[in-house]
Amino acid sequence: MKLTLGSLFSGGGGGDHGFTKAGYSLTFAAEIEPKARAVLRRHNPQTYIYHDVKDITAERLKNDGLEPPTVLMGGSPCQDLSQAGRRAGLKGKHSELFFEQIRIADALNPIFLIWENVRGALRSNAGRDFATILGEITGYTPTPPADGWREGGICIGPRRTAAWRVLDLSGFGIPHVRRRVFIVANPRTIRPATLAAVLYEPESSAGHQKAFGETATETSAAISRRLVSDYRGRPGQLVQTLTRGYSKNQRPDYCSYVYEQHGLRLLTPLECERLMGWPDGYTAEGINDKGEAIRLADTPRYQIIGNGIGAPVTQWIAERLKAATNEH
Repeated sequence: MKLTLGSLFSGGGGGDHGFTKAGYSLTFAAEIEPKARAVLRRHNPQTYIYHDVKDITAERLKNDGLEPPTVLMGGSPCQDLSQAGRRAGLKGKHSELFFEQIRIADALNPIFLIWENVRGALRSNAGRDFATILGEITGYTPTPPADGWREGGICIGPRRTAAWRVLDLSGFGIPHVRRRVFIVANPRTIRPATLAAVLYEPESSAGHQKAFGETATETSAAISRRLVSDYRGRPGQLVQTLTRGYSKNQRPDYCSYVYEQHGLRLLTPLECERLMGWPDGYTAEGINDKGEAIRLADTPRYQIIGNGIGAPVTQWIAERLKAATNEH
């Protein structure tokens, strides 16, 4: 089976870079910000790039000569869910674009749907927003737990099964504390245990990817055992895994300054690119909508990097999706 990726809210394509390194081809991408789109185009010159996710429909893809992708990935804008933002939740003008991603997923029916966002999504609107997210993806809207959502789990609904987990970029060999929640969902054509294995280590593994600086103690096999075997015919099912790791003294979700002999200085764009696992100079140049080569100033480079996804994380997920795809 050909491994293809459709990318939404693509930014400069840093998260997509992890998939292409794993052997996926980028079928299409979508990015509304012109300078981020220019960087995206520079690294993916053969990829069809939409300017707005609202333009993407099954009919439009067909007219553009594109096939539906194996994987549809998107990190809808997170300002309304982030602790640093206004916390308007899914009703905010940015985060409501999540529903566009679901519309596109329903229209294209990819084998896998991936949603990425800030860790604050778990707590937004007292957990109700994350319940809505799971409901829109799976068709089953669970009740938010009284003590809050944990860092990982699996939700089974009539439309899809969805596994989620908070992953920290520092657990992938990068000296950068960047915690993001990832949801991987499948339209009920893969066993829940196989889907869970995308984000969780098998029991035979020598170690587990660290979340919140602590080793994950639950494996995909353990999650599978916790699922009720006769879930068919039920409205939905939810299993939460991993302990919560929120701390009053937790480190910030970004790294902006470095201490040197003469005091603090701002990290350079090059250093920030390395902290995302992107190639050196990834955001330095682009190709604009007119086909002209451009150089980017530092400010838009910082914005593209700050809004991006760490490539080592997406490459790890992409590699593990291959095994699950074979079961489809």
